[in-house]
Amino acid sequence: MCISAPIFIGGSNSSDRFSSVLSFSFDCMKDSGLICETLPPLPHAVDNMSATLLGDTLYVLGGNRNGIPSSSMFSLCLDNYSAGWTEVPFPGRPRAQPVCSSLLGKLYVSGGFTSGGDASVSTDGLCYHPESGQWQVVKAPLTTKGEPLTLTGGASVSYGDVLLICAGGVNRDIFEDAISARYQMVRESEYLLQPIEWYRFNDQLLAYNVRSGEWIRIGVPSPMLARAGSSLVVFGDILFYIGGELKPGVRTPGICRISLQK
Repeated sequence: MCISAPIFIGGSNSSDRFSSVLSFSFDCMKDSGLICETLPPLPHAVDNMSATLLGDTLYVLGGNRNGIPSSSMFSLCLDNYSAGWTEVPFPGRPRAQPVCSSLLGKLYVSGGFTSGGDASVSTDGLCYHPESGQWQVVKAPLTTKGEPLTLTGGASVSYGDVLLICAGGVNRDIFEDAISARYQMVRESEYLLQPIEWYRFNDQLLAYNVRSGEWIRIGVPSPMLARAGSSLVVFGDILFYIGGELKPGVRTPGICRISLQK
């Protein structure tokens, strides 16, 4: 019996960026157990992107392509490696560190940023229809004060038939200031030394209803949810919110267990 496991895509370390794609599985019938398969590499080194599976196709969206913010999506059919990767541009600005997930035959992306002299942090999202190749704008979620909220640096996962659950992410205003060229030259060290509360990471658990096009808030805001770079995993009606940063450079090994039953 072979149990499927994650796909590792691209990424970077202190000196290099990578285009490699590796698939792991666990075979209970073999002594070695863990099996690693090398998939076709991406056409470019990509990091700080987001990825999702839709049917038999792997999608890799946004991030930095060879170190430059990207406004492209790559797709690979896992049943036909010989066809290689296909590139599809998406509308609007580049999106590094977006969240991405899929449901009901469509792909959804939200948030993301581009840095430098024209820095910006996106609050809206996009929906991609593979059959038509069309993109549609998805409205931004809102803070408890009714202001647009970014999911940049957050996490998302599909749940049930109609919901995409999202958590975490940076504060739009604080992060946009931090990634601007002016801020980086003048106050980078100051930015990294603030207390956790100062960064105002998103502390809401949100869900997007793909049928109604509406965002809903699950439960109440909690500081336990205020992280960036975390992962979400759904197991039945239980949501696991794993790891991430409490502030830039400070990571937590903590895991939140959240019941999604009413």
